[in-house]
Amino acid sequence: MKLAWLVATAASLCISTSAAAECRLSIVRGDSPSVTHEPFGATPTQMSFSVGVRNDGDESCLASLYLLPREGQPLLSDGRHSLPYIVRSPAGLGGGGELGPATITVPAGELRSVQIDAEIPAGFAAPGNYVGEVGLRLNRDRDLIAQSTVVLHAAVPPRVQMSISGTRSRERGTIAAGPALMDLGTLRDGSAATVFVNVWTNSSVRVSIQSENGGVLRLVDNPRLPSIPYVVSFAGESGSLAAPMLAVRSPAETSDGDSYPLSVIVPTIGARFAGTYRDVLTVSVDNY
Repeated sequence: MKLAWLVATAASLCISTSAAAECRLSIVRGDSPSVTHEPFGATPTQMSFSVGVRNDGDESCLASLYLLPREGQPLLSDGRHSLPYIVRSPAGLGGGGELGPATITVPAGELRSVQIDAEIPAGFAAPGNYVGEVGLRLNRDRDLIAQSTVVLHAAVPPRVQMSISGTRSRERGTIAAGPALMDLGTLRDGSAATVFVNVWTNSSVRVSIQSENGGVLRLVDNPRLPSIPYVVSFAGESGSLAAPMLAVRSPAETSDGDSYPLSVIVPTIGARFAGTYRDVLTVSVDNY
């Protein structure tokens, strides 16, 4: 009898798999910056903000951050005027319509921030509230990963500076400058003297001229003796200073400003005691 042996063999194949490492990036937007830019400031106005990049994946990622100003140029606008700004750092965010890239490495499960430092150059600016929207784009290799926006704010307040000089002046001063002297010399009918009120501003201004003596020259040694009346002329307007003179003007809204003549005229002297006569005029200029 023949016996047949059937030998069965079995083999088991064990296959193990694991998910591929993944990089999941998103933008975490920080607070929108808001600054005040002084129109006559000597230094740039600093404007900084941060952009966070979060990696919710399990692989460290290298990404590229781009800034895209809404109008194609780094400008803030109040609807009528524009205010340029410059991105100083990171170094990769240079000028142009698309700023970037700035590269950033984000470890798995962590958040990293990019500090954006910009500045508004020093210089004249019209008053207003300036706004600029900047798009944020995050790329990995050449693929768009995430995008967002940030809004930049800058307020330019109305400001005025003035000085008084014997001639028209382009040298900007302040209201704290020393008093100017109007020397009428030896008084006679029709004696006159002129100084210039130099004004630099970024808006219309109101000028107030007040007399300490109410529009008359008084004898220094004895102010109770008869005084000498005079009239004042400012930028084409004439009158007595028995009450303050008020005038509204719109100087050139540039760094050059404007100069306005201020004259004192003594029409007649009459019979007066000999001596030195004087008055003090206070000129005030404020935004209107």
